Amino acid sequence: MGEKPIRDYGGFGDYVRSTVATLMPSTNIIQLKINKSLPAPDPSTFRTTLALRMVNTVAEESCPGFCGRIPSKDTNTTVCGACPWGSRVETGPYCSPCDHPIEVYAWLYLLLVALTPCLFHCLHVRRSVQMYKKHSVLAEFAEHLCIFIECSLAAVASLLVYEPYGSLQLHGCKPTRIKQWYTWMHNPTVRFAKTIPCAHEVVYPLQSLPVVYLSFCLVNTLVLRSILYAVYVRKHRPARSYYASLFTLPLLGVLNILASGVIYHVFPYVIGIYAAGGQAMLFAYLKPISRSDLWEKMFKTPRELTHMLVLMGLFGFAIVAIMVRGGYDWIAICALLGLVVAPPVFFSLTTILSHPIAVN
Repeated sequence: MGEKPIRDYGGFGDYVRSTVATLMPSTNIIQLKINKSLPAPDPSTFRTTLALRMVNTVAEESCPGFCGRIPSKDTNTTVCGACPWGSRVETGPYCSPCDHPIEVYAWLYLLLVALTPCLFHCLHVRRSVQMYKKHSVLAEFAEHLCIFIECSLAAVASLLVYEPYGSLQLHGCKPTRIKQWYTWMHNPTVRFAKTIPCAHEVVYPLQSLPVVYLSFCLVNTLVLRSILYAVYVRKHRPARSYYASLFTLPLLGVLNILASGVIYHVFPYVIGIYAAGGQAMLFAYLKPISRSDLWEKMFKTPRELTHMLVLMGLFGFAIVAIMVRGGYDWIAICALLGLVVAPPVFFSLTTILSHPIAVN
């Protein structure tokens, strides 16, 4: 059969051919079959590859903010939301459990959290003793011993209630950014209208464990210190240090909730500056006129000697934390621990140059 002629439809075909020839003069124009329609596609030949690929892409799409994908209870799909406690988004869009042992720097941070209430309690006892000239040294020692027992029991109990349960080890997720400590400030907003609540503990367990520890400390103080004061200490001096300790623990809990992220990143430097400055103030308080007079006054006052040793220990703690954060090996860290004696040696050598009597 011969080819059917092209219908012109009142000169429309000539108009199209002339237009194409004008726009593409170098192209061989084939006769346009305007009236010939394309065959309808067969539905049985449809391919679902594109649709499946689009579904998988949607399912694996990352969630905004700190949200993670969680399996839905009603369907087999996943929804974006706050990850369960003890998990966070590591790689990919899904929530994964924090089951890795925490690093050394995190242990040092938790050690600082454990020492802070203990040091505050001892400071309250010291100030309470200084207010009364007639005090019992044995009662002071008994209260310090009670403080140590309170904090030790609270620390052990806090470790036992976290995974792995019943062990003194800890598993958690490593903090990498300061905003991970404040997830409640980074809830994503969808289309400027709907806010997805994704606040959860991304830095598990570094944010919740201090609160648990302080809670145990509060319970131990209410029980053990109350018994100690009722039986022995109250006979020698009032319970000012006891009440001060009860007020201090809730304040430390609030401080941990609000500023734990900042403290985690800067605590080695703050402790180092405080320890060095504290030693200088302690030596100046003794008012020595020579090196021999300095050490004589220091060793004749056990309380001041203990204070100096604590400050030296904090200075060494700051050095270790800074070096661990920098990734140095333990040989270099042990070598730099010799700097612990630098502040007292420096002050001892410069005492004769700074005292007014020596200068005059």
